Amino acid sequence: MAYVTRFGSFGAPPDGVALTALVLGLALLALGWRFRAESHTEPRALGQTALGQTAPRALSRRERLALMALCGAAALLSAGYVAFYLRGGPRIIDATSYWLESLTLASGSSSFELTEPSASFRGRFLLSDGARAAPIFPPGYPAVLALGQLAGAPMAVGPLLGGLLVLTTFHAARWLFPSATRVWWLAAVLSLLSACLRYHSADTMSHALCAVLISATLAWCLAARHHAGDRARAVPRLLGAGLAMGLLFATRPVSCLTLTPALVVALWPRPARGGWLFLGALPGVLGALWHQASATGELFGSTQLAYYALADGPPGCFGYGFGARGCLYEHGDFVQRHLPHGYGLWEASGTTLRRLMAHLKDAGNLPLFALMLPVALGVGWRRGAVRLLGVSLVIQVLAYAPFYFDGNYPGGGARLFVDVLPLEHVLLAYGLTALRLAWLAPGVSLLGFALHASYDHRALATREGGRPMFEPSLTRALPARSVVFVGTDHGFNLGHDPRALAHARTGSWSAPVVARERGDARDALLLHGLGSPPAFRYELNPQGNEPPRLSPWRPSWIGGLDESRHSEARAHTGPGDVPPASILLEAEADYPPVYVMGGWAHVEWPPGACVSGRRGLRLRAAPGGAVTVRLELTAPQPGRYVVRAQFATMEPTGTTEGRLESTLDAGSAPRALSVPSGGCTELELGEVTLGAARAGPLASGWLQLSVTKDFFVIDRLTLTPVDAPAER
Repeated sequence: MAYVTRFGSFGAPPDGVALTALVLGLALLALGWRFRAESHTEPRALGQTALGQTAPRALSRRERLALMALCGAAALLSAGYVAFYLRGGPRIIDATSYWLESLTLASGSSSFELTEPSASFRGRFLLSDGARAAPIFPPGYPAVLALGQLAGAPMAVGPLLGGLLVLTTFHAARWLFPSATRVWWLAAVLSLLSACLRYHSADTMSHALCAVLISATLAWCLAARHHAGDRARAVPRLLGAGLAMGLLFATRPVSCLTLTPALVVALWPRPARGGWLFLGALPGVLGALWHQASATGELFGSTQLAYYALADGPPGCFGYGFGARGCLYEHGDFVQRHLPHGYGLWEASGTTLRRLMAHLKDAGNLPLFALMLPVALGVGWRRGAVRLLGVSLVIQVLAYAPFYFDGNYPGGGARLFVDVLPLEHVLLAYGLTALRLAWLAPGVSLLGFALHASYDHRALATREGGRPMFEPSLTRALPARSVVFVGTDHGFNLGHDPRALAHARTGSWSAPVVARERGDARDALLLHGLGSPPAFRYELNPQGNEPPRLSPWRPSWIGGLDESRHSEARAHTGPGDVPPASILLEAEADYPPVYVMGGWAHVEWPPGACVSGRRGLRLRAAPGGAVTVRLELTAPQPGRYVVRAQFATMEPTGTTEGRLESTLDAGSAPRALSVPSGGCTELELGEVTLGAARAGPLASGWLQLSVTKDFFVIDRLTLTPVDAPAER
């Protein structure tokens, strides 16, 4: 049984890893008590000299071996986290998106080419124009992860970063407190024992890399300050600091602000040498600008802002700053609870406080360690190293205050503050050493994990099915010429390899193509366009904690819709790959749309038994205006088709009255639109000529729809050849 508090759960170890930590923690406490007198450090050794004035002594061979052992232990613990808690692969949606982005970069581009129907390859956190799709995160960390993809060991990248983080934390402590040897080692041990860092150096998230880059930049800046009078030694260190800072800019630009005090130290009293820092940072900065420009078409564009302009709303809901912030589709519950009146200073204070609360256990697995940080600042404020650490930490907290969503989750902690955990570990090591409590830290940290933090990591392990939503081991025995359909964005991001799709488009299959299962004619259309390869369905119950299943599958041309309402489609569904006379396309499968103007669109669950699949694409117009979306039309072969659309409404009572305008070959056709609550209205929009798709036998085109009001939901589109027999 666990005792739940506002700080988290406390109780007996919930698993074998926590039980092992309990035993080791008790042993280390006993050992620390035995040698506590020997762990005391003279106050004058704790950094009374000015920053950069004294260089740390060289490490002995024995110390170098010990440091290598700590780095190796951190890497092994992170690898163990991959196996035990992550169950072998990335888990949260952000991590899976980084995975797909790394595969995209490994293929030599910032985006990957699509084939019709493009909705089979579009989804969450993908910015697409219908021809190509680009994952939306900055390219720094995905580029590092791409090296692991090319080496065939992508899940080894995190553990390697975990080991490197111990090294950079150690050297940051050396340069901050050059005479306090015990501070160096305690900072490294705290980094090793932080369960939060073990997670972030296991899952494919960017924060472990950011932590490495921040601590490395700090160490190089202090070394450059020490060698300020020796240009031959200062310049390489400034270039190294710039290189790390540039990669940080290409990964999480806001976190670069934390390095401001370190840069001031590095460039004083020779600010002209900032050119070397800039030169070192140039590759990372140019890489970030290239990535954003290639995805958005604008040199200073933002893939994330462009994505949320299509995928969420109200318009302008996502971004950095105050005012009308808060996206209602992805973060709806959070916005309604915490930001009902927008995002101002009061709301920013609440978001920051929630982050700080979630961050309490990140540094040492127990809130007690976080409470030691202000104590350490108070004890050593007169020392330049302590002031630098304190100011840097405050900058990190304030830098993210203008972003409305807290971003916390079990196991990952306050992930927007994880980037500065190395600085916290150095400051904690200083404070504990100054207070002669260093002997307690390793044992208490392990006990904190065993009795407290482990509950968060257990929750992470069991969430959403208790395993990655795509496991490549299940598909390795499949023929290269095959298609695997998955039902989740997580699964698609993990399973889709842009190189496999590129080869399949040319007929030279190299591996199975992983596509989104849409439950309508798109699934059969995709197979038809690729030459009717064998198809398989990847089935996973995210709530059941059951093993996934892979089974042969033959998608129906009428998908998963209620067949009793589509007698015409069923009657014309012939054997094999013969398509029906009418093609049914679910509108929600086109989310996020490739074009939205005058409002926003998202998936919705309208009332009414007439709604196919119980879902549709809700169009939400700005007050007094109309919202316009562009939807893809795909058919088995080129020709002329009649387009019909079925609408539902979110109005709980009465009838929703509005205006509809559809743009096809003949131009715009405005008309009235009326939908009863709980019912549906189907309208014929006109005829359209669909030309040949980019590859294969399919035909494709686009429909542009504009509607007024906030309640209309597009349920489905129907394409019927103009020469098809009349429906009876």
